[in-house]
Amino acid sequence: VLGLNRLGPADIRAYGFYTDIGALGTGSDISYNGRLGNFADNDWVANFGLRAAGEFGVVSPYASIDLSRGVDRKELVAADIDANGMAVGAGLVVDTVGDDADDKPVQARGLRAEASFFQAQGGAFRNDGLQTSHGYVGMKARQVGGLLADRFMGWHPSAYVGMFGVSDDPHTVARKSGTRVLHGSVSGRFGKGLSAGVSYWYLQDTAASDLNLGNLDSIDPPFGYSREAFAAQERAGTTLGQEIDVDVAYQFTKAMQVYGTGAVLLPGDFYGIEVARVAGDQLGSASPATPWAVSIGTSARF
Repeated sequence: VLGLNRLGPADIRAYGFYTDIGALGTGSDISYNGRLGNFADNDWVANFGLRAAGEFGVVSPYASIDLSRGVDRKELVAADIDANGMAVGAGLVVDTVGDDADDKPVQARGLRAEASFFQAQGGAFRNDGLQTSHGYVGMKARQVGGLLADRFMGWHPSAYVGMFGVSDDPHTVARKSGTRVLHGSVSGRFGKGLSAGVSYWYLQDTAASDLNLGNLDSIDPPFGYSREAFAAQERAGTTLGQEIDVDVAYQFTKAMQVYGTGAVLLPGDFYGIEVARVAGDQLGSASPATPWAVSIGTSARF
């Protein structure tokens, strides 16, 4: 990480990171996970990008651009998958809560509003169903969404390099794949210890496929691949859902607080398309259920 000189109220940082992937998971596809040999695929991923943030009184904008390059080599009967992609994000925070809110949480007053956008390129598939790109492949980093998508399901808005190579899983509970995110939130602290807020996330898949599902039966998949898995590409580029969270908290004293969150996730067209289990454990339904959650807790600070 390289911290560039501050330009007035702006803080700019550049970073670079290289990963050489070993012979676990996607790092040993050519040998079918070691069954046909004792060697690694020599997969690799490089990440680099630029982050900028600034403070202008109560207004704080931020932006980022991230790039990835690399290759996830596959079996000789299939096609190598590149890790070439880009992710961009930007947002704006307006915060009128005083700097002394942590010292005087019961008396604190003010509003905080945030609007942000993030998009990571998703996977790409050619007309025979084989994947050619993971899109942007990150370094795991932050999850996305609120109480449901983030805390309970663990969604990541891009593929990433993990313990077992490149994780690119669009059809699992803990989704890891390219995502477009629109987020907005507003919260207030109203004095006498009371605070409340509402947050919203719009989530959309960013994969792209050239597969014509009408020709699916004419495709002869390579060994280890299936038409059922290819058929899941119908979901590419569709809406994942919209999450809405409502938060309420009451600060009894500087040290004691009780809080609660209610959340609902309205499923999109992505989960209205049914897929085979070979594609992942999120099978979908013509009328998908609407998950909701309520969380209540208390905290004490000493």
